[in-house]
Amino acid sequence: MLLHQSGRRVFLEIAGFWTQAYFKQKRKTLELFADREIILAVRARNASHFLGLGVRLLELRKALSVESVLAALRETTR
Repeated sequence: MLLHQSGRRVFLEIAGFWTQAYFKQKRKTLELFADREIILAVRARNASHFLGLGVRLLELRKALSVESVLAALRETTR
């Protein structure tokens, strides 16, 4: 969880496994937390598995960078 000094909370989830069963279970979990601000870091080639969930997708190419997380936070508007 990322916490701003204003009290705003954004959860950062890194999707780390790449099986169909994992994608299905991760979608169910994210649906349970639909009322939360979530940034989901996921390999670009797997991002389509998580479309339509209302989470901010942060597509990874090689590694997660601080700059990309900060940019995603700026784009999160809930």
